[in-house]
Amino acid sequence: MRLTCGSSILLAPQRRNESTASIEVFTTLTTPPDAWKSFRQLMVDRWTSYKDDNGEFLNARPHWAKHWWDLEVRGESIQSYVKEIAYKEAFAEFRTSFTKIVEDRGGSVEDTRKMFNTELMGRLIFD
Repeated sequence: MRLTCGSSILLAPQRRNESTASIEVFTTLTTPPDAWKSFRQLMVDRWTSYKDDNGEFLNARPHWAKHWWDLEVRGESIQSYVKEIAYKEAFAEFRTSFTKIVEDRGGSVEDTRKMFNTELMGRLIFD
């Protein structure tokens, strides 16, 4: 577990938090895939069940480089949750900043995405 302060980085999981507890869960490659997915889903269910003092769910966000894209949050696809709830505002800000940076340097968003885009990030941020 890592304890960190907040961040002003647009797509940082700890953005706009006073502090963040990051917990990394992993296993060996010999773990049966169904057991691993089941365990990861149980962890996500627990982490996304926490609420603040006002009864609002905390804005739980996954680490970008970890294995999460096949899970659910409160009965919906985690990809929808990430896109529509956890990072909705941040993705809009990112698209604006990204476009400005690329165009200010004489490039195009389309060409830059062709070179650096991944299918998942393109779907989450740009679709």
